Amino acid sequence: DVLIAGATAVVSIVPATLHGHIAQACLRNKVHLLTASYTSDAMRALEPEIEAAGLLFLNEMGLDPGIDHMSAKRVIDHYLADGFRLKTFTSFCGGLPSPEFADNPFGYKFSWNPRGVFSAAMSAARYRKDGAIVDVPAGQAYARENTARFDLCPGFEVFCVPNRDSTTYASVYGVDDVETIPRGTLRYRGFAEMLRGLIALGLLSDTPIEVANAPMSWPGVLRAAVRSESE
Repeated sequence: DVLIAGATAVVSIVPATLHGHIAQACLRNKVHLLTASYTSDAMRALEPEIEAAGLLFLNEMGLDPGIDHMSAKRVIDHYLADGFRLKTFTSFCGGLPSPEFADNPFGYKFSWNPRGVFSAAMSAARYRKDGAIVDVPAGQAYARENTARFDLCPGFEVFCVPNRDSTTYASVYGVDDVETIPRGTLRYRGFAEMLRGLIALGLLSDTPIEVANAPMSWPGVLRAAVRSESE
């Protein structure tokens, strides 16, 4: 509160689970708030208080979500203004390292909260395809049947996976009647295979692992995780 009280606006880059605490402090001190994270139910619940205080709490202002929303709205508004009716709108986005630096088995470099990357990978997803709703269960976004190669440009082997709930953005983008609207995440080849391996080993599970002796070596943790996942 001491730091926030003297600010005009706060840009919160803490893990998404902590934004609620920052939001409450901003409300108490009548300070505007910006985050790069998805708008949570907890944040939506604060809307009456935010509006009553005359404050601006602006979420989803990063790369994805964020820049993708802005570019999407610019393209959509351009065609709607020309009298077109959109039947399909597809948006794929991802923070990819330059190929010469994609030098690990994931083909990826962390530019934000590592836990957030894996939590997003384990999230359920939903999108609209040809007028029908497609639901992807939690932990299945990187399953083989849900990943598809994306022809970005020659020389780039990139694939896409469904990203969270795309259906909510039809109204946000002003195209409620659009028949197909998927939002996806882009990753280099290898990322999905590594994710599937981590999931199979139980290393991305939120279930606590019971250990007989502590401290434990990393091989011991791996054995405990595999044993817990198979039980």
